[in-house]
Amino acid sequence: TKFNESYGVNGRDPGCTMTRNGNYAMDAETFRGFLQSLKAVHNEITREEMAEKVLKRNYLTAAQLGLILDLFHNEITRLDVAKVAAPHVVNPQHALGHSSKWQNSISSEEYVELMAAQQE
Repeated sequence: TKFNESYGVNGRDPGCTMTRNGNYAMDAETFRGFLQSLKAVHNEITREEMAEKVLKRNYLTAAQLGLILDLFHNEITRLDVAKVAAPHVVNPQHALGHSSKWQNSISSEEYVELMAAQQE
């Protein structure tokens, strides 16, 4: 299944209509701009800081989170970004599969626990 950065999987991101704490996820246009901004930053630490600032103020879908996590090569940095984003994922149950983005099983397990805790 090809993911379209504008509209989600097959033209529809199921999280787009969901809310968390009364907040909707970023719309496609906003998310596309955010993703492009992150891609333009070549320093991973600077990219992490930028991502965390935006993720603290905005909500996102599990599919959007997956695209953001893919931008981080360092597994510790990737987990740090996930920790900031987790409370703002509108459909955290759909984000559990992103645990495969970590080769380190301890980090992968920590990510699953983090996302599972968001569903309580």
